[in-house]
Amino acid sequence: MSTKQGLSEDMSQELMATFKMLDQNDEGSIDFNKMTLALKVHGFEPSAETLAQIKKMETIGPPEYMTFMGNFLSESGHWCKNEVQEAFDVFDKERTATITIPQIKRVINRIGEKLTDPEIDQQYFQFDMNNDMALDIGGFTRAVTSEAKTF
Repeated sequence: MSTKQGLSEDMSQELMATFKMLDQNDEGSIDFNKMTLALKVHGFEPSAETLAQIKKMETIGPPEYMTFMGNFLSESGHWCKNEVQEAFDVFDKERTATITIPQIKRVINRIGEKLTDPEIDQQYFQFDMNNDMALDIGGFTRAVTSEAKTF
C-alpha cells in the first residue's frame, strides 16, 4: 500500500518518525534548518535549488513535510536508507556488514543480469574506497545512488 505521494507505508512511517524527532518541542512544525537536516537524515545532500524550495515554505507542518518529502523522493530517484540497507542485505547473506565480489556475482547471476567479470570488478573497485575487497554499506550506498550504471 502506498500514500498519495507514492510512498510505501513503511517509508511514510519513517518520514513521520523523523519529523517527530525534529519537532522536539511538539509544536507541530519544523523550520528550514530542521527540514534540511531531515533530508540529510534520509541520506540526501540538498542542492541549492532544493534549499531555495524549502526557504519558500512558510510553515512546515506534517502535511507540507510529507508532500515535500514524497515529491522529493519520487523526483530524485534516490534510494532511502532503509531501502539501501534492504538491498545490501540481499548481497550480505553472511551478515558480515560487507559485500565481496563473489557475493555480487551470485546475486547478479541469480537475477539474470548480463555483466562480465571485468565489468563487475571495475564497478566494485570504483566503490570499494579503502580497497580492502569488502564493500561496506557506505560504498554500496554510493554504488546504488550513483548516476553511473552499477550492479
